[in-house]
Amino acid sequence: LSRLPLRWEVGFIRFNEVLVNDGGHYNRRTGVFTAPLTGRYHLSAVLTARRGARVEAVLSVSNRIVQKLNTAGFPRSGAEVGGPCACGGGVATLNLVLGLQRGWRVGLKMTVGELAITATASSAVQSTFSAVLLYPSPDQYSRLSELVEHLFPLCAREHNATFTNPEFSSFCFWRQPIAEVRLEDLL
Repeated sequence: LSRLPLRWEVGFIRFNEVLVNDGGHYNRRTGVFTAPLTGRYHLSAVLTARRGARVEAVLSVSNRIVQKLNTAGFPRSGAEVGGPCACGGGVATLNLVLGLQRGWRVGLKMTVGELAITATASSAVQSTFSAVLLYPSPDQYSRLSELVEHLFPLCAREHNATFTNPEFSSFCFWRQPIAEVRLEDLL
């Protein structure tokens, strides 16, 4: 994040510096990642508050709150909530593996505070968000060749149908050959 949202702006945090966006499933205008396939995803985030401030945010998955983040930490049971932050800034992180359905929308919604920003283009990124498909759900295995072609696209489309070695094309390359077993050996 290298540009602050407007001071009164709450809602999805729009990360304007996108390092990797294969497939274009993160929308930098809205701050929302849309799951391209049903499967297990690794979601991670680091939110860094501006010095002397705190940030409160939630991870939203299709308009459901899944995780709360607070750079000042959370109070003990019965302690005052929402008091001034004397922490001088802070960091909140999350790392989750979640099952997402195709088309579900995921993003970080800031509810309170102000994020630290990167001062120059050469500075390190201070707040991040990522979503990575780990593997598709079992009911998607029949479409695994689509996943392979999505993650490892061919350089030239005309080679998609005709390979010089068809036994190494598409999904066949990723599959081990079935071992031959003789019935006599098992008895």
